[in-house]
Amino acid sequence: MILWAAGVCAATGCGERSTNTAASPEDAISRPTETSERIGPASAGDAFDRLAAATRGMPPHPGVGTVLRLEQARAWVEANAAGLSAREREVRAQLLVVLESVLSERLSIEHVNAISEFEALELWGRDLDGDGILSSAEAEVSERRIQTHIDESLGYFGCRFDADGDGLISDAEQAGADQVFRDTLGPMLDTVIDRMQLVNWDQNGDGRLSEREIEQGHASLGIKQEDRPRDGASASDRVGVYRDLVGPLLESARLFERIDRAAVRASIGPSPPSPRRDEFDLDGDGRLSDSEKELFAGAEASWREASRAHRSRLMGAYVLAEFSRAREVIDADGDGVLGDSEWSTGISDLRAQRDRRLFLLLYDSDGDGAIGEPEVARYLNAYDAGSLFADVNLDGRVGTDDILSFRDRVLAP
Repeated sequence: MILWAAGVCAATGCGERSTNTAASPEDAISRPTETSERIGPASAGDAFDRLAAATRGMPPHPGVGTVLRLEQARAWVEANAAGLSAREREVRAQLLVVLESVLSERLSIEHVNAISEFEALELWGRDLDGDGILSSAEAEVSERRIQTHIDESLGYFGCRFDADGDGLISDAEQAGADQVFRDTLGPMLDTVIDRMQLVNWDQNGDGRLSEREIEQGHASLGIKQEDRPRDGASASDRVGVYRDLVGPLLESARLFERIDRAAVRASIGPSPPSPRRDEFDLDGDGRLSDSEKELFAGAEASWREASRAHRSRLMGAYVLAEFSRAREVIDADGDGVLGDSEWSTGISDLRAQRDRRLFLLLYDSDGDGAIGEPEVARYLNAYDAGSLFADVNLDGRVGTDDILSFRDRVLAP
């Protein structure tokens, strides 16, 4: 798990941005037989006609790729990471693309999707021998190697983290890099909070939040004034306050459903208890003699080793559970072995399902599983206003590619 991504998706096509294709545009369209109530300047009755007219003559939305960036990352890994398997090299290259994207681009919900997709690729890469089956040994070894991938890949960014210019990443520079990546978590999650507030609290559909709508929105969640995030609050604190609001989006962004981590922990058992100093005061004089200190030090060393072993088993068990969940979803022939073609096809299908989930979450206001004329009218009003509500491709901007994507989902045959 990437350090700064823990708890988010919760990991762009693992290096390419999603083109937001729907499973079937016809499935997402509902044309009512009667004219619905007016929403803003666009009436519901002519919303579909307006959408068709507004995009007539526009070229098909080509999507935005990062092919060159991925090629550069693969070349760097090939030259600087000897001894890795083909899968490990690909995972490391894809990791570099995700990190470079986070460091160099305006953060948006699109990056939440990218992290989610990288987590799926990371799971594929844990099958070190590529036999389609994940062993317990592979699960534990790959967990340690993932952190190594992160640490060793900092050299790819050159002087960005090499503060003293000596060509090496010191422990202090490593810590600084870790903090930079952690700091990206806040702005990225803020985009999720802002978008879900707009989706759920914009009662008049004008693409803006008035003070009254903000107050009503907080009241609907039972959030009092004194409980709202203060300036300087951490990302985790902000998400904690708005968890009921942002939870649906963060869950919808995942390709695979979450595993039951509590059940996995229960199967492994509790971590070993740490030794108590007073237990080694064998003569009961209230202090430890040299021999008693030696015994205590030995017990502490044994405990640390046992704790590391327990954590390794636990993290390996999490990975095995995640791989098992993936097998349930994408093992097309049911043979218990996940081949590369099943991973490729499966992730592509899951991405399309994810994109449809997110689209309906953001634009299906009445929750009926379809986009009706009132919802089309609301979108057009938001697009005219330049509101981020109209940001269909989730890149944090509103442009013609967004209305084209919206059109393709609700009008294309």
